[in-house]
Amino acid sequence: MEKPYDNFVKDIGLYKKMGEEERLIFQMARLFGECEVNVPPGFVKEVLNYIGKWNLQASSRKAIHSCKFKIIIRPSITKAMMDNNWHPILLLGIKGKRFRSSLAVDQRP
Repeated sequence: MEKPYDNFVKDIGLYKKMGEEERLIFQMARLFGECEVNVPPGFVKEVLNYIGKWNLQASSRKAIHSCKFKIIIRPSITKAMMDNNWHPILLLGIKGKRFRSSLAVDQRP
């Protein structure tokens, strides 16, 4: 049953006029049991709208995590290192854009 349907979709040239993003949305709809030949108007736009919202939420979570690290975590690590008389060069591991724990290890004998 799937093979004849694939041939039908190919014969009508449904995907010839579509960009890759729209084609992927149609194919995902099919995986969820929908008929890509009969997708309602505005469906692709609505899916792209949701994708935009999800991306925005992911960006927001990343920004919050970054702020939390800069404001709370990094100063706590720096204070603990200084309190334990670690060499200042070891602080370089937490001064950059990303925390690199491999650079912030105790090298004392």
